[in-house]
Amino acid sequence: RVTTSLSVAGSGTDTESGSATLEAVFDGPNVAVTVSDVSLSSDPGAADQADQLEGRIVDDSVYVRDGDTWRSAPGGSLASSTAKKFLDPRAVLDPVKDLTDITDLGPATIDGVETTHYRGVVDLGGESVASWLASMDPSAEKVKAEGEATVDLYVGGDGLLRHLDVTGNAQDPDSTDGATFTLTTVFSDLGANLDVEAPANAVPFGDDTTVFGQNGD
Repeated sequence: RVTTSLSVAGSGTDTESGSATLEAVFDGPNVAVTVSDVSLSSDPGAADQADQLEGRIVDDSVYVRDGDTWRSAPGGSLASSTAKKFLDPRAVLDPVKDLTDITDLGPATIDGVETTHYRGVVDLGGESVASWLASMDPSAEKVKAEGEATVDLYVGGDGLLRHLDVTGNAQDPDSTDGATFTLTTVFSDLGANLDVEAPANAVPFGDDTTVFGQNGD
């Protein structure tokens, strides 16, 4: 189980401020995602809609709840690939791939578990971070940013990641827009048997149905 809380404070003309919490349950390659506690400074109505978002990836197909109806898209479809960018929270680990200046800060207790605290720095202009940022805005082909982020990792004696904090200040290289952000991810129920199944009576996405800005084809 992965619980991620994100807070963003934008500066400039085209940036957004807000926060959200995403909880994901894993069952092998399958994942169920629920979004809650969403706030957006510019569009409270959109925040209310996002606050009800629930989705699943099961056997490579995607399911998204639309009110009281579950809609489905098979693996390989445009709707499926677009939704996966947002629904698969494993993208939160992308910034870890390019960590530099890693320091061992010693032991730390996280939720009663003894861990080792590591801290590193990641370049926000790197490809792995661009992929991570794009996962939060699936309608964008590529998200560009400049700056650095500090990444704190807490790793248990079993080698499993228990807690992840990412804080930074991102700047759009093509404008004066920027944002400071904080992302906290908690990993729990490690090794537990959690079931994620396809919802019953799901309705296929139609040509006129949009999924994060893309149609159902």
